[in-house]
Amino acid sequence: MITRPWRGWIGTLLVAACLLANAPRPALAAQVPAGQLSAGRIQAAPTPMVSGNHLLDTRSGAVWIPHGVNWPSFEYACAQGWGYSRDSAGAATATAIASWKADTVRLPLNQDCWLGTNGSPAGPGATAAGYRAAVQSFVG
Repeated sequence: MITRPWRGWIGTLLVAACLLANAPRPALAAQVPAGQLSAGRIQAAPTPMVSGNHLLDTRSGAVWIPHGVNWPSFEYACAQGWGYSRDSAGAATATAIASWKADTVRLPLNQDCWLGTNGSPAGPGATAAGYRAAVQSFVG
C-alpha cells in the first residue's frame, strides 16, 4: 500500500507528465527580445534527447543546457482559498520569464485541486475544472 505522502507526489508527477505530453510545445521566447513576441517569430522549444551524460537538442544535435525557473503558485493558492494561482500568472509573467532567457519552467501543481478531492480547491466558486482551465491558460 502506498502511503499518503508518496501517493500525493506520484499523482502530482503523473498529472504533470500528462500535461506536458498533451500540451503544445512551449515556444522558446528567449530567442526574441521581450516586447517583440509574435507567433511568426518564436522558435519551437528544444526536444531533448539523452546522449551519455549530456542532453542534445534533437533539432540541431547540439548539446542543450536547460535554463529554467520555478513558478510556484498553482500548488498552494487554490488549497489556501485565495484563487487558483498567484494574481500575476498571465501574459506579463510569460514575458518576464522570456526576458530572463529561461527555456524550461517548473510548474508545480496541487493534486487535490486538480482532482477536486479533500475539499480542494478551497474558496467560493472554485472548482477542479476551473483549476485545470487556469493551468491550461497559463501553459498556453
